[in-house]
This record gives sequence, C-alpha cells and structure tokens, in this order.
Amino acid sequence: MGWLDGVEWVFAVVVVLAVLIAVSLFVRRRALSSRGGIFDCGMRLWKSGQPTSWTMGMARYSGEIFQWYRAFSLLPAPSAQLRREDIRVAGQRKVDDLEAMSLFNDHWVIDLEPEADSPRRELSMTRESLTGLLSWLEAAPPGGPSYRARV
Repeated sequence: MGWLDGVEWVFAVVVVLAVLIAVSLFVRRRALSSRGGIFDCGMRLWKSGQPTSWTMGMARYSGEIFQWYRAFSLLPAPSAQLRREDIRVAGQRKVDDLEAMSLFNDHWVIDLEPEADSPRRELSMTRESLTGLLSWLEAAPPGGPSYRARV
C-alpha cells in the first residue's frame, strides 16, 4: 500500500465526517423546529465595552424562558436562556451595511439592557420575529413583573 492509498483513505474519512456533521446539523434543526416556534436569530455579546462578532442561531420563547441555540452546534441544549422578566429592550434599529455582511439584510437589531452580572447582548431577527418577541414580552402574566421597553 503506497502513500497515495493512504491519502485516499484520509480523504474518504474527511468526506464521511463532513457528511455526518452536515446531516447531524440538519437533524438537530428539524428536531428543534418540530417543537414549534423556532425562528432565525443572531446574537452578539459585548465584553469590556466592545462588541464581539455576530453568531448565527435560532431562538424560541417557551413559557417564561427565551431560549437561543447556536446554528452550528451539535448540542441539543440552548446556548443561552433568558427569563422573560429579565429581558429589557433598550432600543431597536435596522442592521447597518457592515453588519448586513454577516447577518441578513432584512434583519433588525434589538439592544437588551444587561442584568447585574451579565454582558450586554444584541439580537438580530426579521421584523416579523421582532414583533412576535415584543408581543411575548408584553404578554407577561398579570401580577408578574411588568415589561419595560425603551424603544
């Protein structure tokens, strides 16, 4: 068996692994979507007053929890969870030209006020998803904390 045969085996293994990862990502997305209410949503954190890069993902709000999942992760658990009572929208805006390269042109960005020990976050989503999220925030049960938006 010459070195060329070894290269062919390595190439075959790499192709099989790439296909398995792609299929796993597809199955994960389908499994998350099957529970309903999932929408595309990017997230960006701010650390030391500077924004990190945007991370594409999916989100859903279920009960009192906003769940955010990374798009390119094989983990079934959400990467971030925020309680409805802790989400405070500080503002919203259309994505700028530079952000449109890593996000989608029709997305809007909402700025979330940070909690005491958590980083500032921004979420990007379509206008329809933004309307749904704001409606979910406003629909908090009576007697609970009130929704505050500075939009």
